[in-house]
Amino acid sequence: MTEACNDAPMKFTVQILFAAILGALVILGLTARYLPPHDVLARFEALTDPEKILWTADSVSELFPTRIIARGDKTFRFDSDPDFLTGFEYAFKGQTHTIDNMMRDMETLGLIVMHKGVVVYENYAEGSSPHSHFTSYSLIKSFVSTLIGFAIKDRMISSIDDQLEAYLPELADTGYAGVTIKQALQMSSGIKFDDPVNATADDTVNWILNAVILNNKTAYEAAYAFPRIAPSGTVFNYNTAETQILLELLSRVTKMDAADYMSAKIWQPLGMQHDAFWVIDRPGSSGREIGGAFFNATLGDWARFGLFISRGGVWEGTPLLPQGWVANATTTTEAHLAHGKVDKNWRKGYGWHWWTFADNTFQADGSRGQSIFIDASRELVVARASAWPADWVENYDDQTHAFYDGLMAFIDARAAASPK
Repeated sequence: MTEACNDAPMKFTVQILFAAILGALVILGLTARYLPPHDVLARFEALTDPEKILWTADSVSELFPTRIIARGDKTFRFDSDPDFLTGFEYAFKGQTHTIDNMMRDMETLGLIVMHKGVVVYENYAEGSSPHSHFTSYSLIKSFVSTLIGFAIKDRMISSIDDQLEAYLPELADTGYAGVTIKQALQMSSGIKFDDPVNATADDTVNWILNAVILNNKTAYEAAYAFPRIAPSGTVFNYNTAETQILLELLSRVTKMDAADYMSAKIWQPLGMQHDAFWVIDRPGSSGREIGGAFFNATLGDWARFGLFISRGGVWEGTPLLPQGWVANATTTTEAHLAHGKVDKNWRKGYGWHWWTFADNTFQADGSRGQSIFIDASRELVVARASAWPADWVENYDDQTHAFYDGLMAFIDARAAASPK
């Protein structure tokens, strides 16, 4: 822990150095597309330039070592009803918008809307397609949470109330001593990570730089190096490295790479259409998947996962997750996780690596507009990939929720007009 604290002043120098070099490369016209595979500068730019989201996703295996999440032999095919949303509009800031306006105005790369398991809208932009692999950013956190549920169903984890060190004994000598699995799922370990008051992401950058770009440490070693500054279970602090702790736990108890466990528990049973790719922290069998980001999959497969969750972890009539897992994971119960207390978006609360809303809807959420929105009561799932110009854009976020509200009202109106 001391080493991580001593490294802190250096990270600003590293960031400034990278920024200066990258600036010079841009001036010279030497973008990441023309740098050698696995070049450190190319990898840095791929993770920081919003204009390269599609290129980064398509070229991820050239920039980073990756592990495949293999699909199975069968594909779950969606039915479609493209006429369902005929006449749909929604209001935002006194103006009426169509779904096509939303695609254009908010730099959306792909959008799928499902109702009752039927695709009622699917569209792509900026050269993307149903075969494009989109970078998930933090959206993968909700997948990792779900894998914890599978490990409990498989009796590899006894309880989410177990302390992490029961499975990862080396954590007894770190800030994670005494932290439970549930507290890690709730981002409530009490570990110092970034500065929520000033909205800085210095620790995130430092962790990614060391583990993903420079490979100075494994992602797991870099993740548990941060100090404890609050009692566990009392304070929310969004911590991407915390998901890495949970992923290491999964690898230990399952004795499998996380990608292989994901394939066995989600990708194959749900009939995903395409293989997915997960960035690992170093090449070869010793590499570990990056728990909180850098997962690449097609939008249709994001939607299949959303459909599975919307049905409470039941797939084709078979419960795959522990009873009540989805309901518990997507509900805010503790006061420090309440809506309006955990994020710049005042609507949000937090569950077990899921963002929750006061109307009982919830969302898997990733930087720059990646999301899987779920309203289980209306059987509504919305999967979206985007290329927002920043990690969070308030106006885009507000319009997104106006869009969701419009969809829910439209579904209610159709239901009310239907013959009983």
